[in-house]
Amino acid sequence: MLDATACTVSDTEEEHSLQLYDRLEVNQQKFYLEELSGSAWRLSVLSSGEAVTCSFEQSTDGTDSADNAGNAVTGSVQLSELIPDSSASTRGIQAFTLTDAGDGCFYIQASDGSYLTVNSTFAHRGSSLVLKGFTGRANQKWRFAKTWVSDTDNADTDLSNPYAKGSIYEDFVLAIRTDKVTSELTAETAAAWVSVSDDHELVYDEDALNDWVLELAEQYNTLENGREFTTSSGETITITEGTYGWSMDADATAERILDLLKKGGSGRVLTEAVWTQTGEAFTAGGDIGDSYIEVDLTNQKVWFYRDGELLGESDCVSGDYYDDDCRTPEGIYTIYYMKSPATLRGADYVSEVDYFMAYYGNYGLHDASWRSEFGGDIYLTDGSHGCVNLPDEMAQLLYENVYYGYVVVTYY
Repeated sequence: MLDATACTVSDTEEEHSLQLYDRLEVNQQKFYLEELSGSAWRLSVLSSGEAVTCSFEQSTDGTDSADNAGNAVTGSVQLSELIPDSSASTRGIQAFTLTDAGDGCFYIQASDGSYLTVNSTFAHRGSSLVLKGFTGRANQKWRFAKTWVSDTDNADTDLSNPYAKGSIYEDFVLAIRTDKVTSELTAETAAAWVSVSDDHELVYDEDALNDWVLELAEQYNTLENGREFTTSSGETITITEGTYGWSMDADATAERILDLLKKGGSGRVLTEAVWTQTGEAFTAGGDIGDSYIEVDLTNQKVWFYRDGELLGESDCVSGDYYDDDCRTPEGIYTIYYMKSPATLRGADYVSEVDYFMAYYGNYGLHDASWRSEFGGDIYLTDGSHGCVNLPDEMAQLLYENVYYGYVVVTYY
């Protein structure tokens, strides 16, 4: 309801603000609709007799200000004493044109061509009113209904925290999905981030919100925090290195949550965290899923899993362990390049292979026809330049069954 609150006044203490509020049977929410000359109308509130009055504003450079959506804001509206209809100034600040907006609603247009607008796409208690250019949205459409004079003039309807207990969004729950895991932001938590400014506006503690999102990111990020992995030998290890994993965009996630809080709502509202990088799966402490290539660099073994099923295993030869430039890195990566056949070149070698699958820089998995043996301690004294050398059959099996993005897990 349009509410001529008696609680908030301007710096001059002569003009009362207008806002939206829950429907109450009080005269500060009831208005006279008076027809003026020239097909114009004036609205005056029953509780005080004051009229809805425009205050047209422009910046010093002659341009209009704008809201967050880029819509021009040409001024504000408040209540002030009635100006006689005969006064020319009435035409400028207290006279409005009503235009049919359909479905029993009307647009209320000021003399400068702007429209009476609720200063929020989703109205809530205390939403202020401004003058804006035409958008045709719901917050510019008004419905008139016949009413009666109440025994009560005013009620305390000053702007309140919409998330506080007993307020309009007290049952609000923002469910933030992180793949298949959902975290919840309750109205109780949101209420602690909202305050009312001296200018009769809701203020959001963005620092507190950002801290909350950073804690969320710390809980779910796996790219830097690592994750547990159960090896084929049954040992559970923690892997922190690599380029694979979930990484939340905390700034973008906080911005998305703030936008939803400003819109408000009742009940459960679903949204998603924003990620700079994702993984194949998301479970408590895990992100690899059940399709991956596992490389045990200590025992020189390779296993190939697809949908939890072991499709192949073999010995291998990894990079020369005692040469820092050749030691195969441990971590979790993904296949990003495949070629068959391929020519591998280095500072002091050129190798022809049938199947090459790169997963990190120049490191990859490939066949090595020049080797007659794999596994054991070969990598300690006669290792590769960093790639994982495989028997021909294993390299072919991998190449014919993996794809870009396939996970590769390496560990010592």
